[in-house]
Amino acid sequence: MLKVFIYILLLLSVIPHAGICRSNVFPSSARATGMGNAFISIEGIESVFHNQAGFTTVKKLSVLLGYENRFGIKELSQPYALVAIVTKSGNFGLHFSTLGPSGWLETRVSLAYAKKISPRLSAGLQFNYFSNILPEENQRLISAGFEVGALYAPTKKIKIGAHVANPWSLPLKTLTYKETIPWVFRIGAHTTVSNNVLVSAEIEKTSSLPINIKGGIEWEALPDMFFRMGANSQPATFFAGLGYSYSFITANLAMCFHQRLGYTTGISLLFDFE
Repeated sequence: MLKVFIYILLLLSVIPHAGICRSNVFPSSARATGMGNAFISIEGIESVFHNQAGFTTVKKLSVLLGYENRFGIKELSQPYALVAIVTKSGNFGLHFSTLGPSGWLETRVSLAYAKKISPRLSAGLQFNYFSNILPEENQRLISAGFEVGALYAPTKKIKIGAHVANPWSLPLKTLTYKETIPWVFRIGAHTTVSNNVLVSAEIEKTSSLPINIKGGIEWEALPDMFFRMGANSQPATFFAGLGYSYSFITANLAMCFHQRLGYTTGISLLFDFE
């Protein structure tokens, strides 16, 4: 019981800062983390964690497996899995992730859908199920919410994305505890500076938190070899990452640094099946 109590105190001390090394629509994925999570307008399977409208570019069955370790604390590690299924009527994504030790385990299951409405416009929708164990209450609390997003391409080199997560959700509450999943609004854009450099920027507003300005760069230095950097304004946080694709597998590594809490690291493996 003492060990569980220590875990809870540890969580309460770092959770106000936890979102700085990832998107508040968690988890983030190693590719997005390497770019400072300035990912609202970028397409690919990782967009299920940021803006489901970017999920339409996935053309075949894909599986993403990942792991994040926040600030070097084992109890704040988060494994996750995402499966992308392509159909004629649109793309579907099923995501599962957990955070924390068994004593106060947080679990999330999400079902995403994305469809291309026109050559320049895509839209996405996601339903979320949240579960949280409270050892002091000796019970499991559940909640649900949803997300919607859009992606528009005014030119071939520029894309603009907008997304809102959990504008409405069921509260997590007991006789002595009440919490609501925070809403998050994000808007941003990216452009390809050259054939091998992508630059992105976005603005994020989370309920009860100041506006966060994000920026990121992805450089394909060699064929299938990527280097990434990013930064956030609230608080000042710096990011870096790299990735490599070989055959049907893509591996990504990422880290971010917070001046008070230290390093957060992440890894992901993407499998694209024919």
